Amino acid sequence: MNKFMAISITLDQVLPQDLLEETTVDLISNIPREEIVYFRAHDKHTAMGDISAQFPHLKTLHLVGVPLSAAFPKPTLDNHGKILPSLQHITLDWVVVHNNDWNLLKNFLSSRAFSGSEVDTLEIIGSYDMHPRIFRSIEGKVRKFRAPRASSY
Repeated sequence: MNKFMAISITLDQVLPQDLLEETTVDLISNIPREEIVYFRAHDKHTAMGDISAQFPHLKTLHLVGVPLSAAFPKPTLDNHGKILPSLQHITLDWVVVHNNDWNLLKNFLSSRAFSGSEVDTLEIIGSYDMHPRIFRSIEGKVRKFRAPRASSY
């Protein structure tokens, strides 16, 4: 029987940053990293490579307000298909997209599909002026895609 426990940490951000970090680490330090399957981040500094190293069996990733450029690293020969190989579900909730550039997400999804571990679900929440060609390109790289409809260019 699988047992799951949800731990949600909301700390007053008026506290000094070092105290916030220390408290967070103390709260989660006894949880084996390989047991974490869901991660939600509200941080502009969240980096996918860091998440991948910390939580190797992550299945669901929910990013809120994170710049797309910080969330998805540029693919290299070293990380091709290796970043979050267990990841099945991605929710991008009001992520920051500079200059309507979705290429890092498209490259990540392409790399995953090419390696044989296609992402199952991608949900994009927010209001974006996404070109229909970009919308179709992303839609073709995941099994299920939910997002605001593409604008009419």
